[in-house]
Amino acid sequence: MRMTATLETVTDFPVPARKIIRFSWQTGPWFDVFQRQVLLIQDDLARARAGDRLVAYLSCPVSPRGGGHPGTNVAVAGHTARRLAADLGERFHVLNPAAYQLESAEGRTTLARHAADLGLDLAELLAATSPKGGDYMRMWTRVLVEDDGEQLGARFDAMHLLGPSDVRDFFLRGAPGPLIGAIEEYFARRYALDPDFRADFEAVPPTDPQWEARRTAFVRYYAIRAGAAYSLGSHDEWNIAVRLNAARRASTVLGPGAGQQIALVFDGRQVPPGSAETETSPGYEVV
Repeated sequence: MRMTATLETVTDFPVPARKIIRFSWQTGPWFDVFQRQVLLIQDDLARARAGDRLVAYLSCPVSPRGGGHPGTNVAVAGHTARRLAADLGERFHVLNPAAYQLESAEGRTTLARHAADLGLDLAELLAATSPKGGDYMRMWTRVLVEDDGEQLGARFDAMHLLGPSDVRDFFLRGAPGPLIGAIEEYFARRYALDPDFRADFEAVPPTDPQWEARRTAFVRYYAIRAGAAYSLGSHDEWNIAVRLNAARRASTVLGPGAGQQIALVFDGRQVPPGSAETETSPGYEVV
């Protein structure tokens, strides 16, 4: 199926039974592909729950906003998910969104499979139009909110928002030393050995001042910015969790009060009660 025109969009609530947040997303092929991805993720969560495992959602940046690099963001998220699972034990399952998006090899493979099942070619679909923030956030809202009861996110026990300590651990791996030195060493190694990484930075030649400006932006981002605070999607995911917890506190089915809230963790620490009940600025949300 060859597509050349921009696809239509719709603005609505991803979970009509729990009108917690609103986004704009593409209709047509991308909608169908992401519908299948939602079912795959929900199956993964069902297997975790069947194994009597606690489940946490890892809220993490994936896009290059602010100077980041998608492939590096995927690597940081994967490292953090593995570390959390190891620290907390085998009865803990971490859902890493980066593993289900186009920026990762795993995500691209599953999305390509969904496209093929629908009679579509992923490369042609991407040539016509790529997924936007609203497309992904419609998917993640369904994953976070939907359950078999009141649509209160019962598939999750916690949300871990990626923070500076997670990023530091990725680059230093527990070793002492200055963070910026480790980031610069990582950049040099990846640039020398990884053709895909190098291609991402060779829109201008290394002799061009803009190339050095891009490298500096990379170092600055991972030294002081990388984390949920600089991610539009993470802002929306935080607000979803805050609103879900407000509904949970009022639920007569769960039992009113704070005891049934989804635990919010930022940078490895439980978020204080006042902050955990306060919304932040919207990301892709249509206000």
